[in-house]
Amino acid sequence: MALDDALDKIVSGGWDLEAWTRIYARELEARPALKQFHSLMLDWKYDQAYPLGHELVAGPFSHNAIALYDIARRIADPGHLPRRQDLNLALEAAERANDLAGGRDEGILQILAIARSQREQASGVAGSQGNKLPGEGRRE
Repeated sequence: MALDDALDKIVSGGWDLEAWTRIYARELEARPALKQFHSLMLDWKYDQAYPLGHELVAGPFSHNAIALYDIARRIADPGHLPRRQDLNLALEAAERANDLAGGRDEGILQILAIARSQREQASGVAGSQGNKLPGEGRRE
């Protein structure tokens, strides 16, 4: 939610403080899981990291554009590609972050474009070379 939107809701009396308090509390509780996701990615434990990432995107961080962007960037950043990518997760996180930011955050738009491009390339390569995705076997 953009700051202007939030301020408009507060001024007009349409701000649901209880709902946002619950969302914030849920995020605080889930922060260790977000740190665990990043640790698992750095340790190349993708079989554990990606399911956790899906849970975080769908659950406690579904209203946090910054956390969603961070998850997408961890997977799709061309300067630091993981050995294996879950481009569906990267794209889901980037699209949700972009929705929350109202399409106005340059960094989110950039990682969204990168994730879309990588998935498109992976789909083309997977179609012609079986299920092997670009970047498999590449070291960080």
